[in-house]
Amino acid sequence: MASVNQRVSEYVLLEKIGSGAFGEVWKARHHVWADQLVAIKIPTDGDYVRNLQREGAALHGLVHPNIVKALGFDPFGDPPYLTMEYVPGTSLRPLIRDRKLSPDQAVAILRQILAGLSYAHSRKLIHRDLKPENILIHERALRDGFSVEGVVKIGDFGLGRAAIDAEKAA
Repeated sequence: MASVNQRVSEYVLLEKIGSGAFGEVWKARHHVWADQLVAIKIPTDGDYVRNLQREGAALHGLVHPNIVKALGFDPFGDPPYLTMEYVPGTSLRPLIRDRKLSPDQAVAILRQILAGLSYAHSRKLIHRDLKPENILIHERALRDGFSVEGVVKIGDFGLGRAAIDAEKAA
């Protein structure tokens, strides 16, 4: 288990921002450039390192304003980890649960989700676990509106697969 102030490569863990069967996601900062924040996914079980490798491979080269960007990956680190763009804000889940979205806001969010998915699909990648918890809403959206490009991001491509591989598995 990771802990606050633990160093993972060149990053210092600040706070746990998510967890699941795969492991934990931490907000972290670069140990020299303190203003550089990232999200670090750390598997808690060796079996999940393979999923982490798949997610790193899926995200590598995916550059789109509506997809969380992968920054680095070390499957042999102690612990193994994947660094990603940190998105300050919330997931879509509480906005749906608390019914805080107007129809216009919901449409603006959906447009950005579809733009990200369309890009991933054009790169022959399918997500396979799209749900409100994996849609991140940048805090700017609450201030500037949901129509601002890049305030909605698709995360967690851990179950993502190349479309060709998925067809073979079907």
